[in-house]
Amino acid sequence: MISEFLEFCKRNYNRDAECFDCKNNCPQTGDCEKCLDLVHFGNGDRKYNCINILNYYACKYLHKYSSEIGYVFNLNELSDLKEYNVLSIGCGPCTDFFGISDLIETKKHNVQLNYLGIELNEDWGFAHNWIKANSQHNYKITYMDAYVLLKKPEKYLGEFRPNVIIINYLISDLLKAGCDVLEFMNLLETNLFRTLSTSTYIIINDYNRGLSANDPRTYYDQFETIISSNSKVRIAKCHFKHNIKRYHPYHYQHPQNEILFPLMPIIHNFHPWNFCSSAQLLIKKV
Repeated sequence: MISEFLEFCKRNYNRDAECFDCKNNCPQTGDCEKCLDLVHFGNGDRKYNCINILNYYACKYLHKYSSEIGYVFNLNELSDLKEYNVLSIGCGPCTDFFGISDLIETKKHNVQLNYLGIELNEDWGFAHNWIKANSQHNYKITYMDAYVLLKKPEKYLGEFRPNVIIINYLISDLLKAGCDVLEFMNLLETNLFRTLSTSTYIIINDYNRGLSANDPRTYYDQFETIISSNSKVRIAKCHFKHNIKRYHPYHYQHPQNEILFPLMPIIHNFHPWNFCSSAQLLIKKV
């Protein structure tokens, strides 16, 4: 499914120099690499709001982000689940969905996947529509602010009771936007996690590039304290060994960092990541 989706993104990526309909100040470099760097590391004036940059993002990052989630689901920690009721908060193009669904299919797991993605940016709709049309799993997207969701989850989730909550590269986005990440985690614990049954998991997967106030890895210990304040939990902490500057060990080291899905030659020009590099916090309610 990953290959088919990336072929779709490659076909829909259409630019030679300047994106004439781009809402950002297009740097006119011939591709979206420079603009993506400015989104990630600039002053915050660029957004994921151009169809070309979104397609470029998918081709560049999907293998890495889906593989990192795949490594978590390969751990024995989640082996007790008979179905995956996944709530993905800040899902973007649903890289976690691809990682889980491809593992189910390649390993022939007899596990039902029910996926609810929460996303603020409706420009990702083209990706969500493609997934819905091409997946056999139960898949739904709700466009809304994550803080609004967590203030009244019973209103917005209805009867859906997640047993896996995924926060995949959202903390870094919240920090970049100047949001209060500790408020986010407190809302998650108070209004949702403590109401859910045992064998419910939270997976936090994000950059492992530093320990400053702007780096998500800095907050992992505080997240652990907040989430465990009113629930008995078991914790797993993981990282991938790599050679990127400011890499920090985080307890268990995965034995390898290779991506789990083969790279396609047609996305070579998007300079896709070919290894995993995140830090991961896995919390199980027991």
